[in-house]
Amino acid sequence: MKWREASVLQTGQEVQGFMDEHAELLGGYNNSEERDVLDAALAALTAAAAAQEFERTASKSLTVEKDKRRKELLDEHFLPIVAIARKLTKSKGTRTAAIQKIRTPPRRISDLRLASKARGMANGAAPYKAEFVAQQMPPDFAAQARRAAAALDSAVAARDQSVNNHVKATRDAAHQASIIRSAVRVLSGMVDSRLYMLKRFDLRKAWRVVRRFPRKPGVKRKRKAK
Repeated sequence: MKWREASVLQTGQEVQGFMDEHAELLGGYNNSEERDVLDAALAALTAAAAAQEFERTASKSLTVEKDKRRKELLDEHFLPIVAIARKLTKSKGTRTAAIQKIRTPPRRISDLRLASKARGMANGAAPYKAEFVAQQMPPDFAAQARRAAAALDSAVAARDQSVNNHVKATRDAAHQASIIRSAVRVLSGMVDSRLYMLKRFDLRKAWRVVRRFPRKPGVKRKRKAK
């Protein structure tokens, strides 16, 4: 959660606490529509903040898993198939023309393109099953390569979904923080007026501290134009 949303959450909770503590003095304000809006937005912001933290951690773990699948596809499938394909094209000539152009992909190739190339490589090498098996490759080497490509695709999709979920949670947090700020502004005037009428100037002073949103450290307040 960003500093802005965290400070809004803290202020909103303090406003809640003040109003609950002085419920008798504030009459029906705790049952007002604006108080309901504040309570709902605080609950939603808390949930969004939890989702943010969960997805931040999850996306990191899923990125590690995605990188693992990528390495497996390259090291355990691409490299041996490419090496054998090169050997076969040199020794067999035109008999293996379909795999003459199989090459190790560029280092910075995207994950999805890598998976796509792996499937193409497997499809191209499959007709030469006997030749590859003779080089100690397993009989289902092409199917294994396709499964490894599918595993990489799935890992990429899971990581991307987690990233998207984090973006959504961040957007939701900002939206709920905006609702809380608006609700606090409305409640601020209501409570301030009530305490003034009751001549509870001590509580009115405390309320004005509670309702204030803190400013980020290091940010100067703007001076009003004269």
